[in-house]
Amino acid sequence: MPARRPRHVNLIQLAEHTGLSIAAVSSVLNGRSKERRISEESVKRIRAAAQKLGYVPNIFARQLSLHTPGTSQALLAVITPFEAPLTLVSHTVRALHNAVKDRNSHTRFTITIEMFNAGELSQLPGLLDQHRFSGAIITNTVKADDRFLASARIPYPVVLINRSLPNFASVLASPETGGAAAGLLLAAGCRQVAVLVPAMGTASTARRALDFDTAVRNATGRRPARVTCRGRAEDDGYRATRALLRRHPPTDGLFATNDALAIGAYHAIRESGRSIPGNIRVVGVGDHAASPHLAPPLTCVGSSEEQLHAEAAELLLELFTGREAGTPHRVLPLQIVRRASTGT
Repeated sequence: MPARRPRHVNLIQLAEHTGLSIAAVSSVLNGRSKERRISEESVKRIRAAAQKLGYVPNIFARQLSLHTPGTSQALLAVITPFEAPLTLVSHTVRALHNAVKDRNSHTRFTITIEMFNAGELSQLPGLLDQHRFSGAIITNTVKADDRFLASARIPYPVVLINRSLPNFASVLASPETGGAAAGLLLAAGCRQVAVLVPAMGTASTARRALDFDTAVRNATGRRPARVTCRGRAEDDGYRATRALLRRHPPTDGLFATNDALAIGAYHAIRESGRSIPGNIRVVGVGDHAASPHLAPPLTCVGSSEEQLHAEAAELLLELFTGREAGTPHRVLPLQIVRRASTGT
């Protein structure tokens, strides 16, 4: 009796069987071997393995491609928790849209937003199914989600934003962000400084706060006040800063680990009768679209959110088309935008 073929063999299994990259296997099975300059020997090896192992193509893409002969359909997902600020989700979707709209290719791209409760990424339907998505950007995950991803095998190209995990491509903001924020406040004469950190922050947010803490402690011998915000939105920054100023009135410098928290902090500072930068100097992260228009304009450090998401979108398409292979990690350079909130 012949051996029973496994069901639902995916691209990862085919790549492991042939010893070739997932991008090469995907290109051959989607009829793009000549375009990608894949050798005839590799093409034969992949096709033979697909037949032997019983590979089943992505039915979703095949059915959609029938509407336009010679054109395939790719479904790209932005995967993010419900708790993420909507502005960040908007950045990712816009970046993907801009990356695909001007491409002259035989692929029609559709973008979808998939959301989950923070810490429950493993429960997202179809995440590990090769028949649902053609590629994805995963962002704003918390530690529980990152632990799941570290052991997950996802059978399509994925780019992570601001987290570095084995077997995944990623785009990372500058690791110098926290130290740079501390340097700005200390250089402006601040000595009673504090940092706003979300309760369920990402690994990158935690790193910013830790580096800020270290830089302040090394320079002054004292640890900055650490204020935990319930979430990552403007109202969370407002409530946390209001509590900070009641508890620690001498505060003269504030580092918000994202710009949304900084915007909320502005309202709490003014409500307390203090001024920016006269009484308290403020630094944010991400250069939110509203940051230059605040009164006073907000000083920001780190990579801009728009730049970060644009780089992730481009990398995803390069992985999808085979122009980039493996699991590259791109680190954006440090950006410091000095504005009036630090006295500049």
